Amino acid sequence: MTLDLSGAPVVRSTGGESDWYTPLSQRHAEILLLLHRHGRRGMSVTELSTAVHGDPDHAVAIRAELSRLRRILGSVIESRPYRISAAVEFTLELGDCDTLADYAVLREANAPPENDEFRRRPHG
Repeated sequence: MTLDLSGAPVVRSTGGESDWYTPLSQRHAEILLLLHRHGRRGMSVTELSTAVHGDPDHAVAIRAELSRLRRILGSVIESRPYRISAAVEFTLELGDCDTLADYAVLREANAPPENDEFRRRPHG
């Protein structure tokens, strides 16, 4: 499975019984990226809330987003802690971006200014 960030966020699956892809919201792409970066250790809902919203008080919103994402991806996302299943080979496609910090769409999802982990550097 590939999270393609070379344009509008898309997740692709190839090599199984059938190939498929589906567009993702910026928020869902951000959550998948965070889960990917944390590997098998995964993330608690509090950690995800802090990473996405800048504070731990948005657990209900994070759970709702994860529920929607799991409806799209099925068993790819495990819980307690939230993580990408070890059975899934998960890769990133960044296109022309050299680093995740260059990928602006992840920060266009209304993240707070104090969370600069993926903020795009200004050009020019």
